[in-house]
Amino acid sequence: MLSKLINFTMKKTLFILLLFFAQLSFAQIFGEIEYKVDMLFNPVDSIVRTEEGPSEESFKVVKKEIEKSKRYLPQLKYHLKFNENQSLFYLNDSLINDQIHSLLRFAIILSNSDETYYTVKEKQFVFAYKRSELNGELFLVKRPSFKWEFSDETKEIAGYICQKATAKDENNLLFKSTITAWYSPDLPYSYGIKDFSGLSGIVLGLEENGYYFYADKVKLFQKEKEIKIPEGKMIEINEFNQKKEEYYNRF
Repeated sequence: MLSKLINFTMKKTLFILLLFFAQLSFAQIFGEIEYKVDMLFNPVDSIVRTEEGPSEESFKVVKKEIEKSKRYLPQLKYHLKFNENQSLFYLNDSLINDQIHSLLRFAIILSNSDETYYTVKEKQFVFAYKRSELNGELFLVKRPSFKWEFSDETKEIAGYICQKATAKDENNLLFKSTITAWYSPDLPYSYGIKDFSGLSGIVLGLEENGYYFYADKVKLFQKEKEIKIPEGKMIEINEFNQKKEEYYNRF
């Protein structure tokens, strides 16, 4: 009788332990990732040039200034905060002030990383928004999904094995280069750097128009971190572009 009781107790304890570890394995992970940025090649080399555009001499001047800005890139740090349903990508607030070097501000604007990006998961879909200001009003501009092409090529970033995916930004008429995203299936969320999302893992590396954003530190938590939706009216990109065109036509 005693042996049966001991066996029953041991089985019950084992069951509870298995249930506990099973719950841990499916526990929700929340995290924060710190990114840095570098320059792979001068963005001027991928600008679409037209006869009506700036002269060759003007391009040389701009290219020279961009090369100067490269030395200031190590000062830039970006953050991605994410939970089960949302993510927020933004530049470190301490750098957004009037005292930063003019060349550093130039690099921020040129790399299209001066705004906050908000991504939300709704059912099986993921929608990405870029916060933009127009005529003193804030908008959260919804970007269309990217058509990713996948590769077997892999790369290690911040200790995670990442897979390669490439896409074209059809809305960017200024640059003609291909976008390369490196995402990690070990972080199974469809969030990314800026508004490059929709992959089966968080984007830890992004090559866009000569700039390379890459994860430097990855912190994971079992406790949920609250993410606040940025201030701004949600709007489709086509409607926002129309508003922007109407605004500039006034002048």
